[in-house]
Amino acid sequence: MAACNTVTTEITLGNFVAATVGLDKLIPAGTQLSQQTLISVPYLGAVLSVTVKDGYCARVHSGNFHKSIDCVSPWLGLEGGGTYTYPLPQDAIYMRISIRRTDGNLIKAEELSATGIKVTYESSSDIVADNMEKALYLSNTKAPVLIHISDIHGDVIRAERAAAFAQHVKASALVATGDLTAYLPPDWGTALTDVLSKHESLPVLYGTGNHDSRALPPDEYEQIVYNAYYKHFPLTPNGETYYYRDLPEEKLRIVSVNQQEGCCSSKLGGTCYRQKQINWLMDTLLTIPAGYGLVLMCHSPEQDPADHMDPDYPEFFQQVNRVYATMTNDRTKYTGTILRDIVDAFIGRTIIEKAYSEGNGASPVTVKADFSKLAPNTEFIALLTGHLHTDSVCYIHGAAHKQLLLDVTCATATYGEPGGYAKLADPSDLIRKPDDVSQDAFNAYVIHREEGTVEILRIGATTGLFEGERSKMIIPYR
Repeated sequence: MAACNTVTTEITLGNFVAATVGLDKLIPAGTQLSQQTLISVPYLGAVLSVTVKDGYCARVHSGNFHKSIDCVSPWLGLEGGGTYTYPLPQDAIYMRISIRRTDGNLIKAEELSATGIKVTYESSSDIVADNMEKALYLSNTKAPVLIHISDIHGDVIRAERAAAFAQHVKASALVATGDLTAYLPPDWGTALTDVLSKHESLPVLYGTGNHDSRALPPDEYEQIVYNAYYKHFPLTPNGETYYYRDLPEEKLRIVSVNQQEGCCSSKLGGTCYRQKQINWLMDTLLTIPAGYGLVLMCHSPEQDPADHMDPDYPEFFQQVNRVYATMTNDRTKYTGTILRDIVDAFIGRTIIEKAYSEGNGASPVTVKADFSKLAPNTEFIALLTGHLHTDSVCYIHGAAHKQLLLDVTCATATYGEPGGYAKLADPSDLIRKPDDVSQDAFNAYVIHREEGTVEILRIGATTGLFEGERSKMIIPYR
């Protein structure tokens, strides 16, 4: 790890992952908070400082949603503030903070902001210094650079560091492919979008995942998700939760597809599209300008790529996928071929007219488009996804034409090894350590249009438990 000054990151009340009364439940106004009612913040393995106003105190817990709380700190801040260096238990997904009045009385939900609670993390790791060689290369290349992060799961520090790195190297865009949060009440997205968008000169493109939309009522889905995420950027003026952005200097069109439309928002996996989005997608692809490359982004690959590693390009393919594919239905879910079929027609410049049922990754929709008259010199580059929490760079199985899948590992902390931390990122095989270069994990893509290749550089964790280094690779997309 490069030597550098201590980096302090402040997280205010609005940035907390959740304030919960049990899993997936909001705290309504007037609810009396018990000592076991917890505010959750991401577990980052750094020095944690918790401060509250006079009249309140707090204490810190570890543990996760599914296990009992352990490693409880003393009550802090009896005189208004306190600092606690937290241990590193392997089973922690989140740090949890309980708040009460100093007289021992419990508080109500609406008092949380009045407590003045503030959390800061201090780390000696520096995202640019720790990845200096790659940062210098990315800063000096004339080719388009995309920074790809996924499955942040509320880890605002990982999000902030990815945005800072992207800004430093003057990336063409930062792409976040869903699961920004762990479970989404209406206001959770604001903290992540605030962090991702604070660098004004950096285009930030993001989409929602199954965690961001889980347990939302279908009839309120679009409004809730739009308000939580998409309204913060002028990309979706009509309230839709899908959009595209053209990068004229790079000659790229990046299209963000929402796989989680309200008809299936309560599912943990799977995809669902409505006809309006499909029609919009056809128009968006048909109107791509001459000479542009197409990059699609969504949360999940349509098919589990566990057995689809290309033997010529194994570096960014986590072969332990095969183990986990037999352990959990979510990893083996088949969500259809709708995007694969559309991209095949786009690449082949052919006509597509096909109906899809709910069992094929869509509510009943019809795809109809004639790609034979696309503007000249347009091409498909790649589909960017996350969701699986593994590195799965490969070619999409069953496609008639070469379709590059860039599926990136989980950005948040992972279990990895003894001394690693947080199991939320399972089944990633990457070794992740607190306050170390390996605490981050996202990709930089350098798109070489003339050569028809994508150069992949891992920023952060590169070492796997079962395989070698996952540092960089060049793979053709044509």
